[in-house]
Amino acid sequence: MNILLVNANLYGHINPTLGLVKKLTEKGHKVDYFCSAEFSEQVIKSGADWIDFGSDLNLFLKNYRPTDRHPFYMLMEYILLYDEVMLPQILAILKERTYDLIFCDSIFGGGCFLKQLTHTPVICSHSSFAMSHAPVPPRMLVPGTHPQLDYCYQILNRICTCYKIEEPTLEEVFISKADHNIVYTTREFNGDDAVTEPQYLFAGPSMERAKNTESVDLSGIENKKLLYISLGSLNTDFLDL
Repeated sequence: MNILLVNANLYGHINPTLGLVKKLTEKGHKVDYFCSAEFSEQVIKSGADWIDFGSDLNLFLKNYRPTDRHPFYMLMEYILLYDEVMLPQILAILKERTYDLIFCDSIFGGGCFLKQLTHTPVICSHSSFAMSHAPVPPRMLVPGTHPQLDYCYQILNRICTCYKIEEPTLEEVFISKADHNIVYTTREFNGDDAVTEPQYLFAGPSMERAKNTESVDLSGIENKKLLYISLGSLNTDFLDL
């Protein structure tokens, strides 16, 4: 099969897919991986061909500033604006190349729109947890609740009007349920009873353990409790924490 994988520029979204890509390419499938330049080396090592973001998306990532700081609305604003810039590039690729499958990140892959814009089957990669609903009460998705929410609806309408497709709800954009979905944990750890097989495959961790990792000396903590903190892609440089 020829597979197009669409992803973002964040470690937590890229890393879970690399083991899967390696297995796919080892089985003889051809994978084209659309992501930012900083991950090109890892993508190529996994056996895929790397496709660059392009200038428009790189410029967006450099210049984007949220209109407000509401945690959920800010995420939705970023997702929608990201999709608006990314979709033309993906559609241009689909005009030039034929794929049997599109595999996209659930947050930064435009899956909710791509499944309406192409006849190619779409699979979503859920790098965190798969959710059956948005993590906010329904009243917080009602237009007029917040200016940043209203701006999200403007972007959503703009995208759907541009491509003449049915407008999904903001919740549908967020949960990004595709034809099939892969989750990198177990069903028990996912924590949402409404998310079940067969539409969701709970594949478990796909990341390979580093073979040459140096051991960490913990002898100095004595009887103190050990706290592990994952800083994530956005806070990686805050080592003084």
